[in-house]
Amino acid sequence: MRAKGGPNARRPAAQDSAAGVPVFVYLSPGVDVAASVEALGRKLGFTADGGRYAAVSLGQGQEPIAMAQLAAARAAGGWVLLQNIHLTIGWTSGPLEKAVDKLAQGSHPDFRCARLLG
Repeated sequence: MRAKGGPNARRPAAQDSAAGVPVFVYLSPGVDVAASVEALGRKLGFTADGGRYAAVSLGQGQEPIAMAQLAAARAAGGWVLLQNIHLTIGWTSGPLEKAVDKLAQGSHPDFRCARLLG
């Protein structure tokens, strides 16, 4: 999934995603993708205030928080944005990968996971 342009151009990538298909976003200097993902989520009704959007910056022990957010979003149909996954390669390619594969089974149809690679 590749989108060019502003936040509206990311909509097709969001529509192509599914509960079992995480969205990977490769960062470029000077681009605030997290803000764009959050804005799109807000536009579609996925907000932190409503309990349907969470962003977790990985590293320094945030992995259990990320897993809890993923489990909650799976059940309620929310979005989880995992930032700085390059800081936790061992966890990302091991426990996270296995968990995301399992999260897709029986998840709410609105569940989405986006991973930012910097």
